[in-house]
Amino acid sequence: MKEGGLSDLSNLSFYEVDLTSDNGWLEAMQGIKYVLHVASPFPAQNPSDENELIIPAGGGAFRVLKAANNAGVQSVVLTSSFAAVGYSINPKGHIFTEDDWTDSNAPLPAYIKSKTGAEKAAWDYIENEGMVWN
Repeated sequence: MKEGGLSDLSNLSFYEVDLTSDNGWLEAMQGIKYVLHVASPFPAQNPSDENELIIPAGGGAFRVLKAANNAGVQSVVLTSSFAAVGYSINPKGHIFTEDDWTDSNAPLPAYIKSKTGAEKAAWDYIENEGMVWN
């Protein structure tokens, strides 16, 4: 970080949380205004059980949003992937919108299914909780 030009690290802190556990999330969010959630399992090879990726990806997105909401976080950015929308439609000439989703029931790699599930989990949580962030 110092090589990148950050000279004052006194306000930098780290918390270890687990995408599959509720422990520690609220504590990690205390005093935070903004969250950037980029974590999602990305293995070198497809796991024998696709749920090894699908469960932590969706559960992690849910836990980030829930903890951020409960802690009064001002804004959350959840990065996604073309995988969440682009594998059930021929992309040539198609303009993608929020109505497009990859079919999670299609025979696709687990990572693609996990990104679709994570983004759907996030949108479902936001809709169900009535959350609005800027």
